[in-house]
Amino acid sequence: MLLQLLQPVVLLFVLLRLSPAQGAAQPPPNARNTGNCHYAKHADLEIFCSGTVKTDTFLRWRDFRAPHGTPFTIWTDRTVFLVSFYKSDMWSYSRIKMSRQGTFIATNKNGKTVALIFPYGTVHCFKIGLRYLSDLKNSCMGKAYNPNEITEYPVIHYAHDRYKTRSRLSTARNRPQELMFVLLAMLQLLDSL
Repeated sequence: MLLQLLQPVVLLFVLLRLSPAQGAAQPPPNARNTGNCHYAKHADLEIFCSGTVKTDTFLRWRDFRAPHGTPFTIWTDRTVFLVSFYKSDMWSYSRIKMSRQGTFIATNKNGKTVALIFPYGTVHCFKIGLRYLSDLKNSCMGKAYNPNEITEYPVIHYAHDRYKTRSRLSTARNRPQELMFVLLAMLQLLDSL
């Protein structure tokens, strides 16, 4: 009798286990832009430095989209600072200018200009200054963190070129939710006995 009652629960669990995680099945069609980037639209940014996120930087800011060891590059015009996490086509260019709809106009050392369009990723512009970018800038220059230093016009770009890793993380995050549904269904069945 109990086995017959548990069959629908087991079937539900198997279906949920085999279904893809929410949001992991299809990547977003283009880089998403959050915030007002008007201050960076005409900035002619030049490559400043590159590095990887250090453990102390990660622990200080807890940016789980760019954990310890994540590669990054910073471009600047000395006013606007753009940090790009994860390797992307953008890293091949020494000069970058932000454009609309998540695109960048990039120029290489030979003067060749192209429009870079990223199928995945996000661009975040902030109306407030950030210590996080100052920390990354100091880190890639080999300097210590200065809590009094603030980047006034920050732009953060997450390239998300490792979509499979993101998909696996997203799937792992949804597993406890599925288990909760199964446990609730089992408790309701047992309660009705």
